[in-house]
Amino acid sequence: MWFIPRDLRTLFIAEDSDLHENNFTWAYNIDTKKLSRIASVPTGGEATGLQPLDNLGGFRYLMLNAQHPGYVGYLAGMPTVTQDSGEKKDKNTGKDSAGK
Repeated sequence: MWFIPRDLRTLFIAEDSDLHENNFTWAYNIDTKKLSRIASVPTGGEATGLQPLDNLGGFRYLMLNAQHPGYVGYLAGMPTVTQDSGEKKDKNTGKDSAGK
C-alpha cells in the first residue's frame, strides 16, 4: 500500500487475492471514502510493485507490475525452444550422427 503524495490523500492498494479471477489495483481517497479500481492484471496474476513517481516532468505517475500472470493468450501455442547441443548435422540430410 502507498500514499502518494500526502497532498493527494489517496491510498493505493495492489491486490493478490483468490476471491475472483483477476486481481486489481485500487485507489482509495481517504477524504471522500471513494474506492476506485484503476488497473486489472491478467488472470492468475498479482498486482505488485507499486512505485510512485512525483513531479517527473511536471506529472505524477504510479507504476505497477503484474507478477506471474497465468493465462496470457498471445503467448499460447509458441514452440518450445531447446538449447542447441552443438553437434554437427549433415548439410544434405539435416541429421546428426545418431540419425536424428
